[in-house]
Amino acid sequence: MNLRSLINNFFHSGPYLDNQNRLPDILAAIQVLGTYEFASRDIEKWVTRLGREPKSAETWSDVFEQHPEFFTTDNNDKIALVWRRSFTRDYDTETKATVDTEEREKLEAEEKEPGGCPRLSRKPLNQNQIEHLCNLAINLHEREIHHQQEKRWWIAALVAVIVAGMSI
Repeated sequence: MNLRSLINNFFHSGPYLDNQNRLPDILAAIQVLGTYEFASRDIEKWVTRLGREPKSAETWSDVFEQHPEFFTTDNNDKIALVWRRSFTRDYDTETKATVDTEEREKLEAEEKEPGGCPRLSRKPLNQNQIEHLCNLAINLHEREIHHQQEKRWWIAALVAVIVAGMSI
């Protein structure tokens, strides 16, 4: 690692501090992606579901890409919450219930038929899970603020070194 990258890493703030609106965008995305009946969707559908453009980036894709701790993209470029992605795809979006293995296999076969409509998804997160993810985002934001504040002592030391160097 060279000196330039060390300096850049030292003075660079993380994605939560790059824009003051990042935390509200993350919280909004967690709530929508966590509770919607379908766990993963194309980015355009999420933009419609979120109801607005992000305030901390040009696109929601940028927000999702900068926060892999919460969001993931599958092979079909569908965005999902990492936590929901870990669930089994056994949630029937029509009946709003978890199905057993036999029913899941039947519904998966129907989805694959020509004209078949996607019906299975991963179950939505419950209120406690959403709250946990929101608290995690807040804690990560606070950590970045604290980390940024810890760097301030370097400014005084750097000024002292510069003044000492100029006096010599």
